[in-house]
Amino acid sequence: MRDSLAIIIPTFNEPELLEQTIRSLDIPANVEATIFVANAGDDLPVQFSALVSEIKVDSKLWWTGQMQAGMDEAKKTSPKWVLFLNADTSMVPGSISKLIEFGENHPNTIACCPAYEKQPDGSLKLIYSHQLDWGFLLYGKLVMPWRTFADSPKEPFLVDLTGGQGTLFPGEVLNKYKMDPENCPHYGGDHDFWLTLREGGIRLWLVPQAGIINDRQFGGMLNTSLSKKLKGLWIRMSNRLYPESAGLMWRFRKKHLPLPIAVISFICAFGIRWTLGLPKMLKRL
Repeated sequence: MRDSLAIIIPTFNEPELLEQTIRSLDIPANVEATIFVANAGDDLPVQFSALVSEIKVDSKLWWTGQMQAGMDEAKKTSPKWVLFLNADTSMVPGSISKLIEFGENHPNTIACCPAYEKQPDGSLKLIYSHQLDWGFLLYGKLVMPWRTFADSPKEPFLVDLTGGQGTLFPGEVLNKYKMDPENCPHYGGDHDFWLTLREGGIRLWLVPQAGIINDRQFGGMLNTSLSKKLKGLWIRMSNRLYPESAGLMWRFRKKHLPLPIAVISFICAFGIRWTLGLPKMLKRL
């Protein structure tokens, strides 16, 4: 008998990146994998028909809603394992085997990967290994305790938070938990899900010898005018799709913390984001 694996990938008009992601999947011989692509954009090119199970979703859905659509379809197949990926994310060879091996030996856990970016010489530079919640602040501070994949430690360890890519958990989770696209439609949807599972006794463990690679290039706009930067900051503060949004930060804490701790957490986290975090935001605009 082969173990079943459901791989869930959201996408929106990025077939080249999606193809690169699929090519990177190093599926173990004893695993039967089905790739569920929750597609909010144009129909996928014909070459994907033999590779994935395409799920057409409303173009107004963002990451969280797309992932839930993929989870709903994957649930019908009763997979033993579920793996979250993004369409701009490749996997380091052997990562799926390492995640499943950890899951087999540690029931009721989520196995997750560090994130890297590929350098011109082919080496992998660490973007983050995991994220810190800073206790009741639920902040999600990125952590970078080593520099390259070659430097990564051998032993898995318990972590607070991580992103939504390169994370593997038991398929039975699909029967008990759902995403929350209403409160966290895009950013924060992953953290909300991990905290919900944590409240159910399911914890995140980092598997350092696995890894994901960010295939999308990011960078701020050069010579952006002051007026455009100010407009961009206002959008980030007011639009619920952004992690710096006041509304998102409040709803997230109201859901996972009791009053009045949620109020204190919101005030502190919002203040930190919009003071200490302001230079980083400006670079992105």
